[in-house]
Amino acid sequence: MPKGRHEPIPIRMAVYGCLLGGVVVLLAITAYLVPGYLDSISRKTVEKEVALNARTISIDLARSLHEDWIELRHLADKIVSMAPDEARSYLNGIVGDGQRISWAGYATTDGTVRVASGGLLEDVDVSEQTWFRNGLNADYSGDLHEAIQMKNVVEAGQNGPLKYIDLAKPVFDRNGTTIGVVAFYVNFQRIRDYLSESAAARSIDFLLLGTDGTVAAASFDLPENRPSLAAIRAAMAGIRTTTLETWPDGVEYFSAVDPNVVFEDLPSFGWRLIGRMPVDANSFEDNQLMLNALLFVVGACLVFSIAAAMFVAIFINPISRLAEVARRISLGEDVYPPEGRGSREASRIASALVRIQSRLHEEPD
Repeated sequence: MPKGRHEPIPIRMAVYGCLLGGVVVLLAITAYLVPGYLDSISRKTVEKEVALNARTISIDLARSLHEDWIELRHLADKIVSMAPDEARSYLNGIVGDGQRISWAGYATTDGTVRVASGGLLEDVDVSEQTWFRNGLNADYSGDLHEAIQMKNVVEAGQNGPLKYIDLAKPVFDRNGTTIGVVAFYVNFQRIRDYLSESAAARSIDFLLLGTDGTVAAASFDLPENRPSLAAIRAAMAGIRTTTLETWPDGVEYFSAVDPNVVFEDLPSFGWRLIGRMPVDANSFEDNQLMLNALLFVVGACLVFSIAAAMFVAIFINPISRLAEVARRISLGEDVYPPEGRGSREASRIASALVRIQSRLHEEPD
């Protein structure tokens, strides 16, 4: 072989080299593309999940309050025909242990409570109460407040004075004339507990706001600079949206705003519900997917390696042996090639070498 020329590499080495190059390229592509792809999928999943969960919690909360509204609607139809004692017993049955509805009563148009659960506030003037003034004219739902007139007759809760929301509805006689108002004080602690349990079950945080940004309930410590957050600004403006921003705790969250906590004919409380989830909420699942992707790539490489080894053993090695036989024949050795079984090409080369060797033997010395 002339100097300066390198001996060509064997075919089997070329095959293994191509395989190795393919494996390196595949691993590089996987390492470069898959993490970004999984992160994009994860973010979209979290964004959809937080929006769905916020909407679900909002609807479930409104549906729960709608059950109280249906009860109040039935009460408005029945109270006219009831005697005071019968009405009081009926109201006591509605209130029960007070965990859901803490007070139920009926006041006539002069603002005097005529009958109430447990006799609470009976004969008391409630004409200045918001629920009474609004309930005389239309269906009404009132935002969170303390029941000032009930402070002396209702025990405070563990977190201070009990808080309520109002439901009120006008009562009409047979002629359609307004003769009074029926109302419920709905225990807000029950609503707060429901929101906390629902959010915990879905692994999200929640924030329930009034139209003015007043916080009615929350599952996390609230930042001082709340109005600076896009999600809270959208909630106060009544805009349904999903935002991605860093909250004052330094964590990046997807926040979904549901501006309408309503269900069927339930009067609106003006609440806005915000649900939030960290962007990396699915990090464990992402790591599992990445691990699965790497295992798939490694498994594919092993399959390709086995396939390459079989290809070399079945097709390349016979040709290499025939090449060695051809070299020895060229040197004058009396050798015959093995039968070529790997491929049609190997068979043809073997036959050609047999004919060449036979002709060499037939030539006179």
